[in-house]
This record gives sequence, C-alpha cells and structure tokens, in this order.
Amino acid sequence: MLSAATEASHPQRRLGLRVPARAWSVFRGGSHGAYAMVVELSATGLVLRFAERRLREAAFRPEQRFGLDLFLPGASAPLRLSVRPVRGLGELEAFEIVEASAVDRLTLAEHLDRLARVERRAHARRNRPRAVSRRSLAGAWKRLLLGPFGVPLARSA
Repeated sequence: MLSAATEASHPQRRLGLRVPARAWSVFRGGSHGAYAMVVELSATGLVLRFAERRLREAAFRPEQRFGLDLFLPGASAPLRLSVRPVRGLGELEAFEIVEASAVDRLTLAEHLDRLARVERRAHARRNRPRAVSRRSLAGAWKRLLLGPFGVPLARSA
C-alpha cells in the first residue's frame, strides 16, 4: 500500500479497483530492459518500483509507450502488455495499460479476483469478534488450576 503522505500528495485518478500486489516484471524500452516490482495492480494499470536507480529517477513522458512482461504467480506464461506512464509517486511510477491481448486481460482479471478475495477474507478475519469457545474456556481453567507447567498449584493451609 502507498503511505498516507504519498496518498495525500497524489490525488486518486484510478479507473479500476487497485489492489496491493507483488509480482516481478520486465520493463522494456527499445532494446533495453529493466526489472521492476509491481506494488499495486488494477485491470487498467499498475504501480511499479524499479530495481535500478536510473529508472527510479527517470522522467517519463505521457506520450511514451513501453513493453512490460508481467510475471503473475500461478500464470503459465508472462503477460505481455503495452503501458504508458501516468505519474510519478515518489520512488514509485504509475502506468496505464494501453494494449494487451484478450487472453492476457482475462488472466489479469482472474488474478485480480483472487487478490481481492484474499484481501476480503483477511479483512473479515481481522474484524471478526473473537468468540469464546468451550475449548478455549476449558484450556483457560486448566491453566488456572494446574499452573503454567501442568503441575497443580500448591494449596495454602
């Protein structure tokens, strides 16, 4: 996720639901390539953190087009995308997906569904009230009566 300072200094202009993601990509510009980590992903774009310093500090122009090979976990082959720079976010760079095959868009959509499902489950787990079960209650009584080592506590006379 982006920090609160980054979020505040860059208003949200996203077209689709963006979810936190971790995937490697190969960013291609002409005959040169560089590795980048996908930080956030949506059906219409992505946010990258470049591994190389010169690309982290590069000034991209909106009319530029780049190739991107996206290696999604569980995918049989990398997605081949054409992207254009949208804006810089500190050390991160946001890109819009300009062109992708129908198969790659479907693979991306399925991956986003999985990520969103995992995120919803984690959110529900964090916000679920903890119920006291008989098992945990019995364990608490056992620890109280027997002490931390399973040995009965000495009774005072």
